[in-house]
Amino acid sequence: MEDEELSRIRQQRMAQLQAAKGQRPMGGPANRSGTGNQEEQKQQQQQAKEKEEEMRNNLLSAVLTQEARARLATIAAAKPDRAKMVEDIIIQHTRMGMIRGKVDENSLKDLLEKVTSQTKRETKVSYERRRVFDDSDEDDDD
Repeated sequence: MEDEELSRIRQQRMAQLQAAKGQRPMGGPANRSGTGNQEEQKQQQQQAKEKEEEMRNNLLSAVLTQEARARLATIAAAKPDRAKMVEDIIIQHTRMGMIRGKVDENSLKDLLEKVTSQTKRETKVSYERRRVFDDSDEDDDD
């Protein structure tokens, strides 16, 4: 069922992109210069990035409950890298068929705890005293 919905979303997006491409005026000889080609490439990359982001959002909206989506948005505001990792895991599990139904807030919390434990870093602070020429701690007492 989710695959059908995903394919439908892809078809709609492709139709939108093709319609937008058809409405854009074609470039003349001036656009065929090196800078025009670079601008086209940048524009295509931007469109591809927007398309990917829209697909991510559509898939996450289909899989997450409203509460889970709100929690993920809050996490993204505080720690965007961690939220991106959680989103990637959810998308990967959805594509592999490991997620059936919607992911609720408790499942999202569990997933977030797993990500946090995997990326947890120990913070260690060490102090070293400065050594001064006339320091009384030196062992050179003759």
